Amino acid sequence: MTHKNIDLNNYYNLTLGKLTKDEKAVFEALPKDYQAFLKENNGGMVIDEEKCYFKTDLVRKFEDGRVYKESSNGLEEFWGFLSYKNETPGEQFEYPMSILHEHYDRHIEEEFLPSNVIAIGRCVQNSLIAISLNKHDFGSIYYWEWYWQYPWFEDYFQKRIKQAADQFNNVSDILENSEHPKYQKAFDALNYATWVKVSSSFSEFIENLYETDNEDV
Repeated sequence: MTHKNIDLNNYYNLTLGKLTKDEKAVFEALPKDYQAFLKENNGGMVIDEEKCYFKTDLVRKFEDGRVYKESSNGLEEFWGFLSYKNETPGEQFEYPMSILHEHYDRHIEEEFLPSNVIAIGRCVQNSLIAISLNKHDFGSIYYWEWYWQYPWFEDYFQKRIKQAADQFNNVSDILENSEHPKYQKAFDALNYATWVKVSSSFSEFIENLYETDNEDV
């Protein structure tokens, strides 16, 4: 299937009839432009990764003095919306992963996603993209960098995490008590700090994909 700026293959058929009531409710809560994408091709493997790059505001600093005030990454796959209960995704790296299987079998337990933010695709070097269903940033696309804890990203992310933590008094005490009235707000703030917003909508994200000249950093 071909879209402007992106060619995909090995996508799934979206079978709404196989979704449970709760799964269908999740689908219907997605932004309309993303729903339309899934109805046309349910996920898919990127045919030419060199044509599916996007830029981020990530700042990288290296010991030799090099500083990059912008970074980029390439898409490898959009995940499919499959029933967690009634469907099984195809072979990994040949077919895309399943949004619900990844979310419920992996990402909830790992606790690195803010509430109501769902990972929807994989990038080069196991980085991720996600879409928000929250009211304040509904439909926004975010990027999670696999190497976010490495030295060259340390200054960038530590500053963001500190800014998030400074919104609360004794944030460590709050996070030690899941019953604390500010627990969820603090949890989400710190997790948002490790994700980088790349666009305000799925359509905008697709529109801004570009072909790399192999000099992107």
